[in-house]
Amino acid sequence: MDSQGFYKLDIPEKLNMARLIVDFWAKHGRPQDVAIYDEDRKITYQKLKDLTDRCAKGGE
Repeated sequence: MDSQGFYKLDIPEKLNMARLIVDFWAKHGRPQDVAIYDEDRKITYQKLKDLTDRCAKGGE
């Protein structure tokens, strides 16, 4: 807390909030909840995490 009573947040220069949220919910109790509804498709947090991890690795 600073001298005026505000909390100081250490936020990195680059932050991917969407990635943090997907990883958090995939790991902490909501992996089968739907993260994205796309017309007739439903993508769960776990599936979204798996797809984004695969994409980051170059499609392995």
